[in-house]
Amino acid sequence: VQEPSWLSEEDADALLFTGLAVMGVAIISYYFLWKPEVQRPEQVRAPPRQPQYPPVVREEPDGEIGVMMASSTRHPPHMKDHLRSSSLVDGLVPFGATFASTFTGEEDMEQLRRDRAFVLARIQTLSTFTSFSFPPPRGNTIIVCFPEADVHCPKLARVLVLLGTYYNLFVVVGEATCQTYEMDHVPSQILPRHRIMAAKSIMGRIAVVRQLQRVEFVLDYNDTVQEELGRFGFRVILYNKPKKINNGTSKDTSLLGQVLLPS
Repeated sequence: VQEPSWLSEEDADALLFTGLAVMGVAIISYYFLWKPEVQRPEQVRAPPRQPQYPPVVREEPDGEIGVMMASSTRHPPHMKDHLRSSSLVDGLVPFGATFASTFTGEEDMEQLRRDRAFVLARIQTLSTFTSFSFPPPRGNTIIVCFPEADVHCPKLARVLVLLGTYYNLFVVVGEATCQTYEMDHVPSQILPRHRIMAAKSIMGRIAVVRQLQRVEFVLDYNDTVQEELGRFGFRVILYNKPKKINNGTSKDTSLLGQVLLPS
């Protein structure tokens, strides 16, 4: 007995054709509508190159224009030649690029060296830093602080000349009543005016010193300055001994002058 068939052969062929047609439409739609575009390696565009411009070479003007421009260029009086900002060390003119490094003046250089050695030896006796190699190498930065009353002391000026011709010297005037100062008997090639700073209070003096970097030591006369700056790694050497008016010493002699140049 033959079982009855639900689909005839014609219906089965039609159903198969319909299924193949739907599958074909789905494949075509996938490739042309939904499949993401994949770029081949040779089709990937390289980023655009930045245009290379030739370096600009500026020639120095000659003749009267060059002389006029050179004369109008401002630079510190202690600097030998005009330096670019990239030549500075910690924002300062290097000691070797200043007139102080080769200063001779009108005195005997051998006497200048002997006096400097004496002053450095006196400073070493005041130092309490056992791990501090003294004296520091030539050309390093040091700071000398003293009160306004000592500005015109000849012995102090002598100390500044001796130190300023061996180190990158900065000065801070304490208890200041003015904004700018000039040191008598100290040439501007050794200590220009912009390196003489003023502070009215102890905290102001501390703030001024902290603006400088890589300072070998600070000469100061106040215990608070030593304590506060010591917290930030500064080596502060005190010379706060009481004044003694004897042995013909003038009352106008500065405290630092008495300590470092007693005779």
